[in-house]
Amino acid sequence: MQDYFLKGFVGAAPETKEVKGLPVAKFIISVNCGNAGKPKKMWVKCTAWRELADCVSKSVFQGDLVAINGRIEDVEAWIDPKSGKAKGALAVKVSEVFKSVRPGEFRKV
Repeated sequence: MQDYFLKGFVGAAPETKEVKGLPVAKFIISVNCGNAGKPKKMWVKCTAWRELADCVSKSVFQGDLVAINGRIEDVEAWIDPKSGKAKGALAVKVSEVFKSVRPGEFRKV
């Protein structure tokens, strides 16, 4: 499987819990895709495990600009009950997280 590199804003504070004794951090990022004339937003559900989960829970906050490296685990699709429009999200198992410290500069979490 191929790793993907995505950059976006964290939509909500990471949720951390334990699964089978291992720490897991889940968070979502909003990635801009499409083109300048017709921008679109794609939601990416991110899951980090073990030491990376601990780092994410301490360092990543809602509104942060982050870049992630990871593998696509699933593609989710549904119909929004309010608008009736099709919606979707990627689910990614994250192997690296980088946080923006200033415009154009990222540091590994």
